[in-house]
Amino acid sequence: MVQTAIHSQGRSILIGYWLVIAMVLCALIAVVMAFTIEAPEHEVVRHSPPPPSTAPQRQVWFALGATGTTANELQDETPVPWASLLIGHLAPQAVGYNLSTPHATVAEVRRDQLPAAITSSPHAAALWVGLDDLLQGTSIEAFEEDLLAVLARLSAAGCAVVVGTVPDVVGQPELQSLGFTDELLRLHVQHWNASITRLGSALGATVIDGFAGSDDIEVRVRYLDDPEVFLSARGHAHLADLLCPLMLQTLPAGR
Repeated sequence: MVQTAIHSQGRSILIGYWLVIAMVLCALIAVVMAFTIEAPEHEVVRHSPPPPSTAPQRQVWFALGATGTTANELQDETPVPWASLLIGHLAPQAVGYNLSTPHATVAEVRRDQLPAAITSSPHAAALWVGLDDLLQGTSIEAFEEDLLAVLARLSAAGCAVVVGTVPDVVGQPELQSLGFTDELLRLHVQHWNASITRLGSALGATVIDGFAGSDDIEVRVRYLDDPEVFLSARGHAHLADLLCPLMLQTLPAGR
């Protein structure tokens, strides 16, 4: 009888053991099923991609060179610089930044303006330089060296460039005090513009020569410590109007 009681007690323990195992297994199955059912919902929320943007990205361009203005102007109204006008003309299609500075020579463009422009990976640049170099006594050899470096670096960065030439300033009375006769000045302007055209074309830039013989361009020169050149309001508008259609050609409607 004792053996029977022990045997019965062992069976009870064994049954209890298996009952515990069965309960644990049921609990594990319930947890796994719960995760299996909920996983797709969480997966969709976690990995659902944002809708693609259909808005075109506006391209970036820079204005480089001389502003055509001076801080020492004595006019009643300071004209809006050509670069600011051009930024407004191109605003619906591209974002423009003005890096031009008063009386900038091409060496100053190379040293001060170009690094900032290249860092931003511009799609295009409008460059107006040369007149201040000519009047400040820069040699044509030094001018060509710096201009070539500027154009080459912009080209290597994949930046399309539109270059303006030196305006026709023959007949400006203020230039007489600087030792320029009309004939000498005419030869200088032609020589410098030939260099700008040659180097620009060699580096794939678009060169505009709309200043030559233009009746609506005005250039005034003041002599302080150095000759200062600035355009009239009409001159700024004329330069911006010349640059605008060519810049539009280099800036397709977004990428």
